[in-house]
Amino acid sequence: MSTRLPQANPNRSATVIDILDSKVGSRGKPQREKSRRYDYWFETHQPLACLAFALPLLLWYDVSMILQADVIRSGIDRLLQHILWPLGDAGLIVLPLATIGIFLFLHHRHPNSGSFQLQTIFWMFVESLALATILFFACDAMMLYFNGQEPRPLTGLVTAFTDADQYRRVLTCIGASIHEELLFRMLLFAPLAFWIKQKTGQQKLALIAAAVVVSLVFAVAHCDIFNPEGYPFQLSTFLFRFLASVFLCFLFRFRGIAVAIGVHAVFDILAVS
Repeated sequence: MSTRLPQANPNRSATVIDILDSKVGSRGKPQREKSRRYDYWFETHQPLACLAFALPLLLWYDVSMILQADVIRSGIDRLLQHILWPLGDAGLIVLPLATIGIFLFLHHRHPNSGSFQLQTIFWMFVESLALATILFFACDAMMLYFNGQEPRPLTGLVTAFTDADQYRRVLTCIGASIHEELLFRMLLFAPLAFWIKQKTGQQKLALIAAAVVVSLVFAVAHCDIFNPEGYPFQLSTFLFRFLASVFLCFLFRFRGIAVAIGVHAVFDILAVS
């Protein structure tokens, strides 16, 4: 008669909040199976897969910022560039390098880090496109209900790469999606949810409370009352940004940072079209 001891599941996905947990972060990396069945859900949480998904967008945005001086930077990007102005031109590469460094740090701390399959990037794009489309129609429905605003025709998508002004707006959307998700989801939501969980021992409470707090900050940060470059306060748009941020917080928690960035980027591009 033998007793089989329970073993750690090598395919268990670890989120950013899990990585922040010292019990997970300090745990030795288990031996990965040499061959395992493809698990898309697991791979979307892999930091290397997230980096591979976000890197083309990051390079596209930052190279365009360097080559095209008339492109409007995203709000967070402008703030950080203002802080880094003493570095001169060298400050232009600090933010993208810091972004890459965050993903590599998470890869190092991930308890089940490893390689990923290229098909994961494709399915991330498909998932982002589908979820962003749902979010976009939800926004249209809310604007129609509150303001009587008719759905937009999306004519800007046709000229996204032929009209200079529309292309600049697309670039701004890409920069905003990357930097806002890294700031509000990875650097604010994840640590806050981890801290609340440590204090209360309630994971669901921690996720809900952190999502509400971060989403209020997210919605307020887009208002010109607190942000000179923000939008005039309007209850319908404020409420939508709050609810969209809550959605992105839970998307980040359960689907990973890359999908959250993808949904944010596609939605913003649809919104300015």
